[in-house]
Amino acid sequence: MSEKLKPISLEQFQAIIAAVRRSCNKPARKVRDECLLSLMFYYAMRAHEPGLLKMADVEEKYIYIHAGKNGVSKRYPLVDAVIQPLANWLNIHLGGEYLFPGYHGRGISRFVPYVIVGEYANMAGIPIALQHPHTFRHGCAVYLLELGLDIYDAKEWLRHRSLSSTIEYLRFTDKRRNAIVNKINGF
Repeated sequence: MSEKLKPISLEQFQAIIAAVRRSCNKPARKVRDECLLSLMFYYAMRAHEPGLLKMADVEEKYIYIHAGKNGVSKRYPLVDAVIQPLANWLNIHLGGEYLFPGYHGRGISRFVPYVIVGEYANMAGIPIALQHPHTFRHGCAVYLLELGLDIYDAKEWLRHRSLSSTIEYLRFTDKRRNAIVNKINGF
């Protein structure tokens, strides 16, 4: 992970979703963007991965995430926070093979999430260094570890092949450092 790259916090992500809800004047785009951003954050998706999602990848309680960058593709249970945005999007989806259709019958390109994240992050007052999709992936990783997920469970959720990729995120978690201090102080 790059030294310059910082994870977006859950609060910053929520501010971006609030910006989507209050600022987009096109109802269908608002619904699509909230769904796209929610999936990207809670499933730690890379910028190109939403464009790989097909309608057939969405089941009643599951979604199949196609991993990139030599990750591991797998089926995930739907997270409560994405159920409603996904249902809203599916209710107005115009059909076709892809969940987020782009041009020429394919899914959206990897550049669409950059534009969408940048637009709403800017509206939410998020620092420019955090206004790109990969901060969502890093933010999800830190969020999972701060929730207390075992490092191996976080590795699975992030679709990493190597544990060393997941361990990089431990340096961002204050909660873990505070827990260590509490244990030491308890002696």
